[in-house]
Amino acid sequence: MEAIINKYGLKEGLIIREGQIINWPYDEDEPTSSELETIIGEYELATDYIEKRVAEYPDVEDQLDMIYKDQINGTSTFAEAILEIKTKYPKPE
Repeated sequence: MEAIINKYGLKEGLIIREGQIINWPYDEDEPTSSELETIIGEYELATDYIEKRVAEYPDVEDQLDMIYKDQINGTSTFAEAILEIKTKYPKPE
């Protein structure tokens, strides 16, 4: 459903159950099963990096602790930790 909303926007009346479109309130033609699979696949490829980054980012408390210690010590531990994860899982172009 997120892939559909990402492509067409959220519109009242959209109903999707178990991967099947029940109600299609958009002006555009309803996508075929093949088109829907393509839309979902493209969305997953475009957003896969987000889940991977989130799984590796330190907890918010640890991030705040790093920021505080960086300010006190004049270091860049926080920025380096985040950059390492962003480099490991780059945002697709």
